[in-house]
Amino acid sequence: MIHVRPAPEQRQPLAAWAVAQSPKVRTAGPNTFAVPARLFPDMPESVLIGAEVDGYRYRPVSEDDAAGAPPPSDLLGVATAEGLAEHAAEQHTAEPEPPHVIAAPAGCAAPAPLPTEPPSDVIAALPSPRPAPLPTQGSGFPCDRCSRRFATKRGRNTHHRQKHSEG
Repeated sequence: MIHVRPAPEQRQPLAAWAVAQSPKVRTAGPNTFAVPARLFPDMPESVLIGAEVDGYRYRPVSEDDAAGAPPPSDLLGVATAEGLAEHAAEQHTAEPEPPHVIAAPAGCAAPAPLPTEPPSDVIAALPSPRPAPLPTQGSGFPCDRCSRRFATKRGRNTHHRQKHSEG
């Protein structure tokens, strides 16, 4: 929603426009209308002159034309250390960037290449991708339908209801 607070002399024309919309444009406050974004471009500019739109003063297009200000999307130039230079996008030809390689200082030995395979002792220390097998013997409460054991009777009963229900 775009909040429009019209100038006092434009409240009545804006209210007339608002109730003519389908669905009606609602108010967001005593002096503010909540205009859907899809309807805002279709609003008559005469009711917006002197209004605040989302907290900012509405600037009509005619004001920008009279001041000679270009639309905000036009690129006027490029900022340089010497000042504003003319925009020369058409004259500039892109050169390929050199590869980003950092040269070693003179007198330094090149670093040793890294091994492509990890050492076998590192591989042996890594955890196994397979989970540890569940204990099938020992204390606990065994399930009477499968080989699982549970630490509590409640855990076994819950497992039995969820996995072995006759349904």
